[in-house]
This record gives sequence, C-alpha cells and structure tokens, in this order.
Amino acid sequence: GESGIKHSIPAACGDVQLVDGDWQLKTTPQATSHRAYTGQKSNWPRGKLLGGSSQLNYMAYVRGDAADYDSWAAMGNHGWDWESVLPFFLRSEDATLARETGAGALNSSAHGFGGPLPVRYKSPANPLAEA
Repeated sequence: GESGIKHSIPAACGDVQLVDGDWQLKTTPQATSHRAYTGQKSNWPRGKLLGGSSQLNYMAYVRGDAADYDSWAAMGNHGWDWESVLPFFLRSEDATLARETGAGALNSSAHGFGGPLPVRYKSPANPLAEA
C-alpha cells in the first residue's frame, strides 16, 4: 500500500482502514461480545505499508504487556524478556505526561525522557469532545 496525508491525521484513521494499505483482517467470532457485528467479528486493521499498523492505529503508543515479552523469552527468544527490552523503550521515549497533568514527576523507572518519541496524552484536546 501507499502512505498518504490521511495516515498522518489520527481523526482520519477510519478512511485508511479496509482499503488497499490494510490487510483487512477480522477477529475470530466472539462468544460474549461483538453482537452488533456480522458473525460477531470485528475489523482488525493491520497495515501493509511502510510503518505497518502504526499507519492505521490512531497514532496510539502501546508498549505491550511485560508478561508477553517474558513469555517470548521463555519460548527461546533470548533478549526479549521485559527487563531486556525496557531500556530500549526508555531510551526512545520523551514522556511529557506529568507536565500535561500537573501530577508531579513521573516514575523515571517506568518512562523515558529526552528520546525521539514523544509520549503524551492526546493533544490538542477538542473542546467539542469535552462537551
């Protein structure tokens, strides 16, 4: 697929799903949820363009769960345990969450500062969303 301006606008993410740059995958049928969806399956956007699914995911930053990394290491993937990958996350982050909320200093063992990846709450807030 080919990346375009809409891939840079979080509010336009719906326009870049279920098109050529999306693998157009579906979840497996859900027994206790997704009742409004056909076959109780929902879309599972996965990008097939440079940047992969980050081109389709509302520009959300998610590290993943520590237990997942530990399980990958337990399967034989040396260096993929949480304690090994955490320093890479910390070096890449520039967390501004405390400055935005006035909540005081963030736990420096959980977030990095000064890296190339800004980690912050959604910005700017749309006043209509607060109504």
